[in-house]
Amino acid sequence: MTASVQIRFEVQELISRYADAINHNDWQAYRDCWVEDGVFVQVDSLQDTPGNLEQPLTDRPANLRVEGADNITELVTGYGKFAWAFQIPTAVLPTLESADTARIRHVLQIHTSDMYTIGFCYDKAVLEADGVWRLSHREYRPSYFERPSHAGVVTRHLPDEDYLKRPLN
Repeated sequence: MTASVQIRFEVQELISRYADAINHNDWQAYRDCWVEDGVFVQVDSLQDTPGNLEQPLTDRPANLRVEGADNITELVTGYGKFAWAFQIPTAVLPTLESADTARIRHVLQIHTSDMYTIGFCYDKAVLEADGVWRLSHREYRPSYFERPSHAGVVTRHLPDEDYLKRPLN
């Protein structure tokens, strides 16, 4: 395997680690996906005014900017309030800028018991001194948002305490 193929794999794996951590409410693993001074931006292109997190919008995602890995993690732990929540990244395309920096573009679907959102992520990632790729910047641009009239039936509660050991046999 060439070095660039290995790097692309590791960068793509970062996106998988990110989604897996959220999907299992593993906030320590989620926090480890970010550099200390990371930046998370969410932009609804139909509404260019800043969002107010104290008064959540009901008809669209809020525009926001959060800086610092701890603050980003605190924001995202809000997914833990839903009966269930999943993030599904697809079409992950890493572009290497150097041996230790990359841009990543992908589609992100967010399904929760209360909403469905699909949009594009535009990420920057860096290889840190410990050999781990982490996000330094994420810009999520939702393209579609809905709140269902009914959420269906919850068939399993998360987080699953044994998820790192699965399958158990």
